Amino acid sequence: MNNNVPLHSTRSTEHTNWRHLLLFIALVLMEGLWLAPWLHYLLASPLLDNPVPMSFENMTIFVFFNMFFGLIVRRTLVYYRIPFKNQQLPIIGMMVISILASIAIIPALTEDGGSISFDYVAAFRTSGLSESDVLPIGYIITPFVMLLYSRGTMIGRYPPEPIVVGVRSRFAILMFFFVSVLVNDVETQNTLSVLLPFFFAAILLSNALARSTSLKTSATIRRVRFGRQWALTLLGSTVFTVSVGIVTAALLGSLNQEQVQRILAVPLFILGAIGVIVSTPFLFIIGVIAEAINIENIAPEREITESGTREVVASADNPQINIGDELRTLLDSASTVIVVGVLVLFALIIVLFWVSYFLSGEKEQLEEAGESISERENIGVKIFSNIKGVLNRLTDLPKMVGGNLFSSLTIRWAYARMEYIGRKRGYPRLKSQTPYEYIPALMKAFPEGESHIRTITNAYVAIRYGELPENEGELNQVRQALDTLKTLPAPKK
Repeated sequence: MNNNVPLHSTRSTEHTNWRHLLLFIALVLMEGLWLAPWLHYLLASPLLDNPVPMSFENMTIFVFFNMFFGLIVRRTLVYYRIPFKNQQLPIIGMMVISILASIAIIPALTEDGGSISFDYVAAFRTSGLSESDVLPIGYIITPFVMLLYSRGTMIGRYPPEPIVVGVRSRFAILMFFFVSVLVNDVETQNTLSVLLPFFFAAILLSNALARSTSLKTSATIRRVRFGRQWALTLLGSTVFTVSVGIVTAALLGSLNQEQVQRILAVPLFILGAIGVIVSTPFLFIIGVIAEAINIENIAPEREITESGTREVVASADNPQINIGDELRTLLDSASTVIVVGVLVLFALIIVLFWVSYFLSGEKEQLEEAGESISERENIGVKIFSNIKGVLNRLTDLPKMVGGNLFSSLTIRWAYARMEYIGRKRGYPRLKSQTPYEYIPALMKAFPEGESHIRTITNAYVAIRYGELPENEGELNQVRQALDTLKTLPAPKK
């Protein structure tokens, strides 16, 4: 392999998988959310006597700035397929830049509220220190920057295995709660409680993404099973799980309403911002209509009496009607209802779409790249027809559950039996092999049985992803394939 090829011709398409990118971001969030309180606690401890008086929020910014910078540097080098032995010099050079940038912005992050300073000589000067200073700020910040930057580069080196992510998650939970016990500052504890939902969300996302990226599947299966729909579903389930967990913990911990509101303040702010963005166009249109029909001066009415004609003017008993003001008052009182109604309608449309998508038999049609315009125009009809079909099938739920369980057990038994016979014939399945990787060995154990092997393997892989036989005929094909494999002679040694 020639390492002197220009960079622009060696861009990697293998490492641009968006699942890997989300996994790296989730891992940085997970580790940064427990490293930030530890560094804040260490700097404020009697060991260092708080040489950099920095709030916990600014410490979090400092941590993520260096970790994400290291991640970006590593992923850029991997993207251009630079060999690992040639990556050390660029990484060290960028580490120096990260150190210099951190020292420059530290004065702006401290509680004194200083400005960015590029006086690096003063940051490392040992003369002129006050009695309270242990070391110059440069010597204190540099090791922390090196730690955070190196963690970012290590995370971005390659996608870790699920077991590694699981161990990191458990260690992160231990360290997060350990430092929450050590910290006596009420303000820091309140900030930790706000970060708690994001911490658990990062853990759940990183574990799920690690499992999806570690599966050795074809591009088609990966796109269908772990596509953008899967990512949105994963994100929604993560938000729901974390929210339920936080509310349950609040109830069990006897937290008061103020504490619960503080914990959920940031997530609710994000959801509220999304709601404002969604509802703003509707409210703007309603406001324009209100301004258009606003009548400031209504012509006075005239009343004919015996003495002639007189004008009826506005008074306490006969007030003048202003349509625009009345409409604005009505809109002000109903603004909350309008916003909530729009959000509920928007969420209902999304829920109905995903329910019909995942529970219908037309999922493959939505995956077709060549979907016609007429099919897109009729998508609403398809959604409601699919939902109607799902509701009709719910009446046969007991039968469905029993039949699905029987089909799953039958296919698993057939694959286990095929694997057992293959092992007896001298071709065992390795622990690291996936079902598809085991097919070549099975073809040696069952000569001329490739089609039957693939029938059983495909059915076995399908049920692992929740796909069950649609009818009894497909299940019979699996049984017949196993019976045929049993009759095939063993290979000659």
